[in-house]
Amino acid sequence: MEGQKLYQESWNSVYGNNYVLVVNAKSPNIDAALRFLDMLADPDVYMEVFCGPEGDLWYAEDGVAYLREDVSGKIANREAYPLQSGEETVLWATPWIIDDTSHPTSYVGLDGEPRLVRFDRWTEVLDLLYNTEQQNAWRKISGYDFFVDEAMANNAYTLESGLDYVVNFATIPDDQMKLTLDALKDIVVNASWHMVYAQTDEQFDQIWDQMVEDCEGLNAQEIIDWRIADLEKARQTRDSLSK
Repeated sequence: MEGQKLYQESWNSVYGNNYVLVVNAKSPNIDAALRFLDMLADPDVYMEVFCGPEGDLWYAEDGVAYLREDVSGKIANREAYPLQSGEETVLWATPWIIDDTSHPTSYVGLDGEPRLVRFDRWTEVLDLLYNTEQQNAWRKISGYDFFVDEAMANNAYTLESGLDYVVNFATIPDDQMKLTLDALKDIVVNASWHMVYAQTDEQFDQIWDQMVEDCEGLNAQEIIDWRIADLEKARQTRDSLSK
């Protein structure tokens, strides 16, 4: 990690957002659609979008929301847990369009802190997810509880960068470039997996050199140069809007 920097991804922007919800102007149920969106602005209701209705994954007593014990094993193994109705605990793939999933509900947890709308943010669930055999082995080797702790201890974690929100103003590659980018991605991904399982340093270097050669054969440097220039133009556009 020495000499490396990790940056917080900042692509959702105060200049606009890629995510929208629409209701057909000719829909006979516009009022119902708006009531539905308004309903999801209630964190208690929204929790049921993620966690299912009370009695499936969780139950409540005196304002305290508990995780059902018979569910914990599946969560620890990251297994899917269908609801009693047979449905999955996901209403759609992009729920943050409606509401930030870190919003507290009116329920509290075992520690007295407000429950968040997603059960995978609950303290006991995080303990199940991050106290696996592999995670604990990594902690023993690294001396850190989490990777972010190691990054921050080495001054490698950066919350802000000069490229924050720049991607909102970047140019979309044309169809031919998209094909080339897909081909480059395949080369890098396949080579990366082979490098992970390389038996020797020499084998690793051979795979790396072949990957670089294959990428150069697709004029990767031209795409890199184009993207760097385009990001600079995008940065200038972003900065012009903040003056």
